Amino acid sequence: MTVKEKQQVRTDFFAEIGENFLGVKEMLDHIPAGAMYIKAADGRIVALNRRNCEICNLPDEFSAIGLRSDELFPGDKSEIWLANDRSVLRSGRPLHTTHSHAADGSMRLSLKSVYPIRSADGSRLIGTMCLYRQNSTPEPALGWHDRIKGVTSYINAHPTEELTLKRLAKLGSTTPSK
Repeated sequence: MTVKEKQQVRTDFFAEIGENFLGVKEMLDHIPAGAMYIKAADGRIVALNRRNCEICNLPDEFSAIGLRSDELFPGDKSEIWLANDRSVLRSGRPLHTTHSHAADGSMRLSLKSVYPIRSADGSRLIGTMCLYRQNSTPEPALGWHDRIKGVTSYINAHPTEELTLKRLAKLGSTTPSK
């Protein structure tokens, strides 16, 4: 897609929502810790804020416009994100998830909410908007997070090593039976 085509996708979508929503999007561009994206009903990204571009290692917003999550990030995580969007579009209600792993491949967790977006006249669901922030540290209920992070880091650093469950459990400060 050319830059002009991407601008048209975005313009068409925001015209259907109504002009006031573009102001909200511009405001969200300047929230330092909060990330957001807006997708059309078909799952195509129509807007990202700067923080989301940083998390996703994207040079700018236009590098993602017109693409779906699974086109940007192949794998299980993007399927979960798309399923969340579909759930919101089916129900018409926001979805608040407590934890989701970040697109940057880090082990940091995100707290996120996905909201339905309606047409300017309110008659149709035309997309979703996700707002999220990354935790810099795991929540108290996730004490296992640091141990798992250490295990996955070890696995990534030793891709050819034959690893046993016993060895991985030891790295995670646990036993194979837990």
